[in-house]
Formats: sequence, structure tokens, C-alpha cells
Amino acid sequence: MILKRPYRLLLMMILFVIVLPSLAYAENDAVGLRLDGKEIVSDSPAIIVAGRTLVPARAIFEAMGGTVAWDEALREVTVVLGSSAVKLKIESKTALVDGNPKDMDVAAAIIGGRTMIPVRFVSEAFGCKVDWNNDKRIVSITTPGASPSIPANLIISRISFAESDSDYTVSMTADKTIETYKDFVLTGPDRFVLDIVNGTLSQIEAAVVPNNDTIKALRYSQFDAGTIRIVVDLKKRTPSSVRVSEDQKTLYIIFPKSGGITVDQPGVLPELDVLANDKLVVIDAGHGGKDPGAIGFIDGKAVLFEKDVNLDVAQRVNAFLQKQGVNTYMIRSLDTSVSLLERPAMANALNADLFISIHNNSSDSAAMKSFEVLFFNKETDKNYKIGSRLFANMAQVTLSEELGNAFRMPQERPNLAVLNKTLMPAIITEGAFMSNPSDLAMIMTDDYKNNYAIAAARAVINALNAGVRTNQ
Repeated sequence: MILKRPYRLLLMMILFVIVLPSLAYAENDAVGLRLDGKEIVSDSPAIIVAGRTLVPARAIFEAMGGTVAWDEALREVTVVLGSSAVKLKIESKTALVDGNPKDMDVAAAIIGGRTMIPVRFVSEAFGCKVDWNNDKRIVSITTPGASPSIPANLIISRISFAESDSDYTVSMTADKTIETYKDFVLTGPDRFVLDIVNGTLSQIEAAVVPNNDTIKALRYSQFDAGTIRIVVDLKKRTPSSVRVSEDQKTLYIIFPKSGGITVDQPGVLPELDVLANDKLVVIDAGHGGKDPGAIGFIDGKAVLFEKDVNLDVAQRVNAFLQKQGVNTYMIRSLDTSVSLLERPAMANALNADLFISIHNNSSDSAAMKSFEVLFFNKETDKNYKIGSRLFANMAQVTLSEELGNAFRMPQERPNLAVLNKTLMPAIITEGAFMSNPSDLAMIMTDDYKNNYAIAAARAVINALNAGVRTNQ
């Protein structure tokens, strides 16, 4: 740890005495539940354990019309739906499906006083279809013979282009709520694509795109009978994010201006601007201690805990930054437990200028891979010369350069404690997916950890430099 502002340590100690005793509960990165297109609300949120989603038994299966029975003596839960029954024993990975033993990837558990069971295993045992939306962290269950609800057909009546001091924005407005869309990036040539599902284009004027250093052209068409496709042709690969208006009738595709985003030569760290010498960066190694985070499995055996990889990468980030003269503080430098609320409280007490939380990813689907960056452009960002979104965009660029994975868009996550309770610009970098076999093999290599750390360190230095060189 290097502290160039002596008052910070004293301030942190004073605030810890005042603040931390009240932080009795950590927040969960909750998972949403939908049954046949309708949201299921429960007083106990679904969670992900070892890459599998556990849900409160009664919330889902009683909504399907089934019954859920609990045997306290045997610590067993039985779910009955129609003529089928699934019996699960707490902490056992073997279930009985209509009396036949079946192995599961994760056991049922008692969490927060609620019986939590693996949703995919039990739902599929009853013939349901289960889908996972990683970006929105939503599990959707479709019962046999049912179809997910489809939003009413909407009409896109306006597509426009706007420029601000920091961004280029492409917006599209509909006459109804836009409920379903997907975005992706294509290369050769570089272009950003947004598909709006169940939509129709009206007769609209072509949006005028003035000459700029990022966007070459804007195109849109009725891609098929139910899909509107908007294509943004790019002059160069550029990170971007999609935001939705409060009434959910307008989508905004935001491209940060190139000023402030520096793509350095891979593997090389930029010099720190002397004006940033007094800035403090807090580095958070996700999970730790009793919280292992995601778990990597090979042939059914746990071979890697996310908390250990996070700490390894975070320590390398710390070393790289200190070598460049950056003032740093690590939330944890050992395998210790730190609650979710303690992490932002520590950064705030230190009056930090940037916060970066190092994680690796996991999903209910083994097919998910590559990295992603999470951020929340909160109100307090305006007190700094650089916001969380631009910081996330910088990290997206450096991760893409160093890890060589598919280019994924930064995701805004206002519900995460380290993003919504930090006062300063903050991001979470999610490395590769430990639930994906090829990603897991890569995560276990020293090259991956080193490249991940270099990418994170480059993003931090770029953000610090931009903060002292820009008037944003």
C-alpha cells in the first residue's frame, strides 16, 4: 500500500468506527425469475452457486400449480407437479425423479432460512424449458405447451444522431415499450448491430451523421417480419453501451469520443501523467475467505476457486500500477472475508479517485465465454473529471487488446453494491467464464492472469490520465 495523503488512513479509521458496525448484511447480485414470460417475485432472491441457479422452491413451483413439501426430520424437499415428483435432500447431489436416482451438479441448500433448489434440474425434470439471459441475469422457465409472452407489436417512428462533448449517441423511439432487443459487434468491417424484436419501421427520415472520428454511417431496415435492425458502421473498433429511457420507449446507443480513450501497444503500460500523482486507486479482489465465488470444475471435481484467481490478478494489478507511480490501496491482500458493503465503505473513507473490482465470471450456461465490464454511471460521478461509463469503456478496450477474446459491450448494473455505493467512478471487470471448459483452462494459466492484470492496469492509468487532461 502506498498512501500519499496522510489524512486518508486517519479518516478511514474514524469512518470505520462509525459506519462499519451498521453493515450487518451484504447485498446479493440477485437473479430475476420469469415463468411463461411473467416475473416471479419472491422474498428470497435466486442466486448462482457453482455456475448453477438455485431458486426458492415454493416461489416457482407453486406458481406452476405444483405442491412443495418439506420434511424437517429427513431434511428433504419434495416437489410434485402433475403425475411427477422430484425429491431432493439438502446438501446431496443425488435427487429422486419419480423414484429414480439422478445426479445433479449442485445440491439443494438452506439459504437465508429458505429452501433453495437447482432450477434447471427440477424444471427440466417436469418437462419445462429453461433459458438464461446473462446480460440481464434472468432465468426464464417455459412450461410444456406454453409460449413466452411477446410484447405488443411496436412501431419505430424516429431514429436520430446526436453529439455531446463526450459522446456520440444514436437513438430510436417507439410508440410502445421496447421489451426485447439484442446487440452485438461484427468485424470486417467494424460495425455495431442492434436488433429490436417484434417491431416495424414506419416511414422515417434518414438520420444525418456529420463527419466525425468514430461513426462512418447509420443504416436501418426491416430485417425480417418481426425484427428491426439498426447498423452503425464504425471507422474503428469502439466500445459502446445501450441505455433505455425511463419510459422504455427509447433506446440510446452511446459511443464515447476517442479523446481520453488511449489504446496502447499490448503489454505496454502508459506513463502516468504527473498531474495524477496524487490520485488514489482502490483495487478490490472479489470474494475471499468464506466466500469462494465461482468454482471451476473438471470431471466433476472442484479445481479452482474464483477468489484465488481474483486475488492473484489484483496483486499483479497493484504491482503494475505501483511500478508506474500510481497511488494504490488493496481491499484485501490475503484470503480474507470482506462483506460487499465494507468494500465501497473503505473506498469512500479513503476518498479514492477510482475503484476497480477484479472478478472472473460464471454462468448457468457452459456455452457463455469471454470477458465483460460492469459499471453504473451514478450521480456522484459528476464530481470527478471522468465517469464510470468512460472508465468501463477504457477497460473494455484494454481487455480486448490483451486477452484477445470476443469484444463484448460494457453492461450497466445499478444493483451492485460496489458500483452503486462507491462515490467515485467504479467498475467491475469480469474475466473469462469459469463455467466454460475452454475459458477455465485459459484462466488456470499464468499468461492469462498476467495479461488480465496488464489490461486492468492500462485501463486505470488511461482513466487517471484522461481525468487530469479533460474538461468533461
